[in-house]
Amino acid sequence: MIWQARTRMIKDLYSQLAPTDMEELVGAKFVKLFTDVDLDKDEVVSIFVFERSIDGTNERFSI
Repeated sequence: MIWQARTRMIKDLYSQLAPTDMEELVGAKFVKLFTDVDLDKDEVVSIFVFERSIDGTNERFSI
């Protein structure tokens, strides 16, 4: 239950306040956030999705 509340809180925050500094840094508009929380390990992983690739390639999905 705490995990779900924390995940929802993070997603709600970014849906209300776009990370404009990050958008400016990478030169692309923020679209979506995926996040996961492990409370036992005190770890959070966030994946920011942008409107286009930010690594200099033209590929839609790249690592």
